[in-house]
Amino acid sequence: MAGTPKKSPAKSTTKKTTKTATKKAAASTSHPKYQVMIFDAIKALKERTGSSPQAILKYIQANYKDVSEVQVKQQIKRLAAGEKLKKIKGSYRIASTTTKKEKESDAEKPKKAA
Repeated sequence: MAGTPKKSPAKSTTKKTTKTATKKAAASTSHPKYQVMIFDAIKALKERTGSSPQAILKYIQANYKDVSEVQVKQQIKRLAAGEKLKKIKGSYRIASTTTKKEKESDAEKPKKAA
């Protein structure tokens, strides 16, 4: 018995606290992902020239609880950098889903004469 090492209780308690902390953080969010909220806001606003970040933020804050203004603005910038949103004169629109290859193949097709 003297040769068996004992487990230290400090290590096991730290693991328990981190697991419960992540569960609490996940349970505390009462809204979908920021990307989903931003796309919903742009679709709902239906602005022809795109929606401004202020309008997107105002819509999200009106419809969801506990939303961070900073997170919304950062996510808009990330989506624009990732080409999921298209920036037009300070406003944002959802980028089209067609790729460059599809556009080129459509342009190469001969048009039928009327």
